[in-house]
Amino acid sequence: MIDSDAVFPPLPETEPEPEGFPPHTVRALRTWCEDLPRADREAAIEKLCAVLGSLNRVALKPGVRDELADLIEEHLLPLIPEVERGLRRRPLPLANRSLHRARIFGDALRELANMHLLLTPVSVPSNKASREKAVPHLQAAVDALAALAIHHWRLYQPLPRGLWRQIYGLLFFARELGVDQQKALRREAISPLGPDTIDATTARLFVLGSTGVNALEIGDIDLLARWIAELPVHGSATPNPEEHPDLPVLRADLDTDHPPGLVLRNLPAGENSTHVELGPLLEALRNQPESLDPARRADGRTLAERMLRLWLRLPTRRHSRESVNEQRYCLFGLTRIQAYMQAALDSRQGPARPAPTDTATTEAPQDDDVHPDGRPATVNVIQMSDAARADSGLSLSDGHRSTEPDDDPHPLADQGTDRAGHAWEDVGRGLEIADHEEPKAPIVKRQQPEHWQVEDIGAGGVRLRLQNPQQTLLIGDLVGLREQDPGQIGWTVGVLRWIRFETDDEISIGVEYLAQRCMPVLVQLYRAGRAVREPRPGLFAPVRIGQEGAALMLPAQELDHEQRLVVWLNGRARVLALDAERTGTTLFTEVGCRMTDIELDEAPTDEPGTPDAGDALSLDPH
Repeated sequence: MIDSDAVFPPLPETEPEPEGFPPHTVRALRTWCEDLPRADREAAIEKLCAVLGSLNRVALKPGVRDELADLIEEHLLPLIPEVERGLRRRPLPLANRSLHRARIFGDALRELANMHLLLTPVSVPSNKASREKAVPHLQAAVDALAALAIHHWRLYQPLPRGLWRQIYGLLFFARELGVDQQKALRREAISPLGPDTIDATTARLFVLGSTGVNALEIGDIDLLARWIAELPVHGSATPNPEEHPDLPVLRADLDTDHPPGLVLRNLPAGENSTHVELGPLLEALRNQPESLDPARRADGRTLAERMLRLWLRLPTRRHSRESVNEQRYCLFGLTRIQAYMQAALDSRQGPARPAPTDTATTEAPQDDDVHPDGRPATVNVIQMSDAARADSGLSLSDGHRSTEPDDDPHPLADQGTDRAGHAWEDVGRGLEIADHEEPKAPIVKRQQPEHWQVEDIGAGGVRLRLQNPQQTLLIGDLVGLREQDPGQIGWTVGVLRWIRFETDDEISIGVEYLAQRCMPVLVQLYRAGRAVREPRPGLFAPVRIGQEGAALMLPAQELDHEQRLVVWLNGRARVLALDAERTGTTLFTEVGCRMTDIELDEAPTDEPGTPDAGDALSLDPH
């Protein structure tokens, strides 16, 4: 049974003050609206939100609320698209001022819906005139609540408690009235989904809620809303028997506060449930994918491909989970992670990172162990387990790897290996040797397999709760993680898969693991035996999670078409051969790599943009 108290706001009983706030006559409200600041739209919508909320809490004479509602909408509706456009341009997480504006905008949409619900009779009207009077207000309330839901999804915020229950209740009430299929009687749209019938608007909202909104990239929710608004989507009490039996169907239980979800169509329907068929959406994605996302993304994938994978099969949990309460450090973005890790290695100082004693040296550096800028070319190696160090027979060598493990490590060169060479030996576990004669496959960059949300901690990823982060959050960005353990100095690198703003200060993120330990490097183009162009930041992972071999994390697009790169680690260079298959996102590229025996030509070059020897060997992150 649908509780009307959870759907409709209580009728106000407070009498308005004769000459006080809010203005409760048409003349007084029109005069008040004329004084709104026209240049500052955000201040205007804040004032309109205040007067609208006050009017919703005072009792008015019959017919007066309708006139006041028309007058407020005349000034409020033109401001909604402009405020939405301004919020879309703000980076996440929002600053305090932008967060205040977003909160005011959400309150305005909520009060707008309440205004129309106060004009809708709670009991089912017995005559046609009363029923027709309730239709436009019901449609406007559903449209305003849809705009409120999209507003929260756009900012990666959870929906307010009770919002789904209220939307379900309005759909149930419209069905009881028999007006859920009636055409829109309003021309003004509040959300990107309206104006339309109540059945179509709610069905499209159900579809939007099933798109994994917290895992969408910034702006994708608006693309999906505009695309779905043009498609014929509707709800029904039971699934369509003519659809393929293995195709999931979207179901919403109207007597709950849970979002809609994909279910098998052979499951029995509930007493108060509605189903939305995804067949028209899948057909549109297959026939005209460019209508959803006209431009292919930088990483070669499209939003249409993601939606096809999402709606063609039920979500499954791939890893077990357990609750933990550990403190971790977080860094976002390849450049920031590389710079921080390199600075910590150079200075041997960092948060919870004591200076190691087993790698310190008191002897004067030899000539072949001196950095070009005068400081010793030393590097602190990421901490390895005893088992990993016992397996040092898998170190780098110029020969082919034998099938039997060798007990003696192979040097990189005939002369004694310096400290940087030992670093390459340690981090190079899993780095294979590239064959000069192997055929060159065409370079392709594919999309990583989709991973569903893993709560807390599991084999595939981790959920973190951040307190008031200051770094910009972008879906698909690299994330550097390390535990708050004085004895642990390694960094785990993953990719940010979803974001949810729990409160103004708390944010939950889902991170998929890519590599358990990485080293900061600088990379340059390899041209005619030389390292050219400006060095770019990168991360070297000797062992990837779920894949064989080593990998490089590189800036997206810049180096996607290279087959060899020069990689610098603490002043020591190696030429690495890159695999043809590239993965990653629009923000970084992950590519497998192998060692080559190519020696760099150290002769000076006059090519523009080539750094001198000192710059080429410098690993100063600044």
